[in-house]
Amino acid sequence: MSPSQDSEASGRLPQRIEELEVRSTFQEDQIDSLHKALYQQSLVIEQLERKVEAFAQTLRAGQGQTPLPDNETPPHY
Repeated sequence: MSPSQDSEASGRLPQRIEELEVRSTFQEDQIDSLHKALYQQSLVIEQLERKVEAFAQTLRAGQGQTPLPDNETPPHY
C-alpha cells in the first residue's frame, strides 16, 4: 500500500467504526423490541390456555347432565 492509500484507509476507519456502532445499536434496539413483543405474546398465550382449560372443565362437568327431551321447554320459560 502506498502512503496515500494508507492515509485514505485510516481516514475512513473512524467513519466505518461509527457506522458499525450505529448498526449495532439499531440491532440491539430491534432485539429488545422483539423480546418485549415475545414476552407479551407468551402472557396472552398463557391466559388463553387457562381460559380453554376452564372451558373444557365446564364442558366435562356438563356432560353428566341429562338432556331435555325435544318437546320439553326449559324451566325458565
